[in-house]
This record gives sequence, C-alpha cells and structure tokens, in this order.
Amino acid sequence: MKRLKPYMQIYLMGWGVYFINYCCRYNYSASMVIIGQTEEIDVTQLGFVASVLFVTYGSGQLISGWLGDRFNPKIMIFCGTMGAAISNIIMSLSDNVLTMELAWGINGLCCSFLWAPMVRLLTLYMPEDLLNKAILSFSYCSALGITATYLLTAWLNSYFSWRVCFWVPAIISALSAAGWLLVSLTSGPVPKSISNVLTSAIQNELKQSPLKIYCKSGLPLIFIMIVIMGVLKDGIMTWLPQIITDTLKINAEDSIAISAVLPLTHVISVWAIKWLYKHKKDNDMLNSGILFVSSGLCMLIVVFSGTFFPVLNIILYLLISTLVNGISVMLINSVPLQYARFGRVSTLAGITNTFTYVGSSLSSYGLGFIAQNYSWSFANGALALCCFLGLLFSLLANPLWRNFIQVKKAPETMRQQKSGADQVERDSVWKDHYHMN
Repeated sequence: MKRLKPYMQIYLMGWGVYFINYCCRYNYSASMVIIGQTEEIDVTQLGFVASVLFVTYGSGQLISGWLGDRFNPKIMIFCGTMGAAISNIIMSLSDNVLTMELAWGINGLCCSFLWAPMVRLLTLYMPEDLLNKAILSFSYCSALGITATYLLTAWLNSYFSWRVCFWVPAIISALSAAGWLLVSLTSGPVPKSISNVLTSAIQNELKQSPLKIYCKSGLPLIFIMIVIMGVLKDGIMTWLPQIITDTLKINAEDSIAISAVLPLTHVISVWAIKWLYKHKKDNDMLNSGILFVSSGLCMLIVVFSGTFFPVLNIILYLLISTLVNGISVMLINSVPLQYARFGRVSTLAGITNTFTYVGSSLSSYGLGFIAQNYSWSFANGALALCCFLGLLFSLLANPLWRNFIQVKKAPETMRQQKSGADQVERDSVWKDHYHMN
C-alpha cells in the first residue's frame, strides 16, 4: 500500500486533531445548563467561566501565533492537544466555580496552540493550488466538531453525570495527541519557508513597513469587525441552550439537543462563501457588510417578536448563525492568507483569532449579565446593535481592502508570466523537504 504524501498526512491528522479540539472546547458551553442546575450556579457565574476560556484562548493566540512562525509547529500542536486533555480531566473533578475557572482557563490556553501553528504547517506543506481549499475545509471541521459535542453531551447527560462530558473528550484528545506525534515523526522535518521564492516579484512592496501595509489594507478596522463577529458568533453559540430553556420551558437535555443543529449552519456558510469565491465575488469586506446587515434585520425581528413566537426566534437564531459564520470564514480563514507573502501568516492567524475571542469573552459574560438583570430581549437588542456596527466598519474598511487586494493581484500575474525558474527552485524545495522523488 502506497504511503500518503507528507502534506496529506499533516492535513488529515491535523483535521482530526482540530475536530477533537472543538469537543474539548465546547463541551462546557453544551453542559452549562446542566451544570447550573446540578451545582446551583447562576447564569452570571456560568458565563464568567466561559469568558475565562475565551480570554485565555484569545490571548494565547497571540503567543502561539508568534511562536508558530519561529519554532516547530508540530511540537506546539502536540503540547496543546495533550494539555487540553489534562485540563478537561481537571474540569471534571472541579467542585466549585473557582476551580472551574482555573481549569477552563488552562484549557483555553492549551487549545490556542493549535490554529496558528496549523495554518503555518499547511502553508509550508500544502501545494499552493490546494492551500485555500485546505484552509477552508477546516470550517467543516469546526461545524462537525461542535455538532458532535452537543449531541454527545446531550446523550451523556441523559445517562451519566455532567462530569463524564469532560472525561470522554479528554481520553479522545490524549489518543489524538499520540496519533499526531506519530504523524509528526513519519512526515519528515518541517520544510523551510519558501516565501523568498514565492515573493521574488514583489520585493518593492516588501520594502515597506509591515505596520504601514497593515494600516493601508484596513487591518485595524478589520480587527474591530472580528470582535463584533465574535460577540455574535459565540454569543449565540454559548447561550442558545439557555435561551431555549427559558423561552420554550423545556428540559435542559432537549435544549442541548436542539442546539446541536446550530453548528451545521457553519457548513451552509462555507458553501455560500465557496460560491462567492467561485464567481469572483471575493471582496471580503463588502460581503461581510451584506451579511452583517442581514443578521441585524433578523435580530430586530427576534427583538420585536419577544416571547410570542419562540419557534420563529429559534429559526432566526439559526439563520443569524449561518450569516455570522460566513463572516467568520472570510475574516478568520481568508484574510490572513492575503498576508502570507510577508512571512508572518501564523502571527496574523493568531492575532485575528485573538480578536475573535475578545468578542467571545464580552458576549459570554455580558449577555448573561444583561439577561439576568434585564431580559433576553435586551440582550437581543445589544446583538442587533452589534450587527449594524459591523456594517459600519465593513463600509469603512472596504475601499482600503479593495485597493490592497488589487495591488496583490498584479504581482501574481507577473509571477505567472515568469520563465519558470522560480518553479524549478520551488520544486527542489518540495523534494528536499518532503522526500518526494
């Protein structure tokens, strides 16, 4: 049997490891209602525990992004995966809120050591024509991972204690860490950066200060959009089981099972974005603005319908989740790749994810606080306001981003017209580091 090429080994095992990572990260959100009822913890405290993970995960992205461009990303991914297993075991043994906060904070830091190093590995290992597809496919990984987490959690909570919902992902994560270690050894050494080969036609652009380039491309505005997206995306994901329980008055297990449908909206989002890219509608800022305003209109319907149409509201939450996840795919998966020629794709992937979880932290604690002290209608109104703020910053970033991607396309055309010497050099890099003769 012919052995898989190294880039396929990294891609397939990386996909599996990242899938399990979602199970280790979202099992608390899926279990919050049960934990609150069993341990008699109010929603504000529950939300604060979730916020601790988002804070450590987001800040950890900065660290892992910087380290991922400078150290062996394979080792970082192994440490993060094994650390997530250990912290989930600690969480299962927790008997008070303080211990939960500590365990879940450690878990967030460990989980943050996967995405940015993974992006760098894929950038170095994957053939250029497959890179965008490979990165985009990880959105399916998150959707399936979260769905599996909610379904597994609902089933486990029906027959066992909530603590088992942390033991099972921990065991699977430890096994996946062992599998990753094996693949890391069999796939050969990490290839050296080939950015010098790929960017030989755009040296003039690289002479500019990276900070100046980031500002000219509208990146500060994009960071604000990402924070808003994080508020919306994880706000709905974290609190939907509680919202269903409070508005439909059904038991916690059923509300968790219903919420399992939510991550499947990620798949629809990826399909939609792939269609946009296929038809050359690849202005991420303009597309994000359209999705922001569509989400805002749906959220306004939720606000004004109140509790009179709870089923309609759940459908609208699913639609909003679909739209917001489309924004996530563009801003988190696509935007960092546009800066790959500067040799800091891992760093930028880490920074964008950090801003996502700034928003996630705000929504996890903030929405719980608003709901407990006011109502879910007030919380939904805050989400609607976020949607329209997202539209505003999308419009501000659009002209800057459009100019940036137009500048990028010209060097790509020049590269295609070169004699082929660069391709020969690139092929030698692949052979030297992939052992593909």
